[in-house]
Amino acid sequence: MPSPLGHALASAILHKKKVPGSWSGDWKRLLFHMFCGMSPDLDFLPGLFLGNISLYHHGFTHSILGAGLMGAFFWVVYGLWRRVWKVNDLFFLMGLVSLHPLMDVLALDTASPYGCPLGYPFSKVSVMSPYVFFQDIHRAGLRNFLFGKNNLLAFGIEAIFFLPLMMALSYREGRSRGAWFIAVLISFFVTATALRVVKWVDGRALFMSVWSQM
Repeated sequence: MPSPLGHALASAILHKKKVPGSWSGDWKRLLFHMFCGMSPDLDFLPGLFLGNISLYHHGFTHSILGAGLMGAFFWVVYGLWRRVWKVNDLFFLMGLVSLHPLMDVLALDTASPYGCPLGYPFSKVSVMSPYVFFQDIHRAGLRNFLFGKNNLLAFGIEAIFFLPLMMALSYREGRSRGAWFIAVLISFFVTATALRVVKWVDGRALFMSVWSQM
């Protein structure tokens, strides 16, 4: 799964796309959108209190239905807060939260059930991409989470992945399709290089192993 940094950056990019202007403009709305994008990981909390932080992770909140319902809830919160009720805000927030499990599908996952149950509760099959663009995150203690070699690598890869997209979006307020297209290519190329070919191979081998057991 991507780290909170990766989810926050992705949410910030979508915010910038929806709310043109400087990154510092309407910062409360920016923080709200970033929280929404990270919100599916609130399923860590029950496990945290029970001594196993991953106990309920990648459950209902990481399904498309669960993420959509969370987005609808945040739309109600946003409407009460801003006194604005727009259908496009509803779809934006539902899409923003749904992006979270979709990003997790594209991340290296080394622990069962390998991926996200996108179709839950209609299907309990976890979905995982055969190719990955994000490193896995180790969560054994706060110190290891923040300063462990594996996680520092993950933070760096995510920053490198999203930086060109943020720069392209800032260029003339994202009106240049060419700049955006080039940024996407750079992001995927640099990230694939940073993860090394072996990560892609390992991810595909893990995917095929899980698929063969279904």
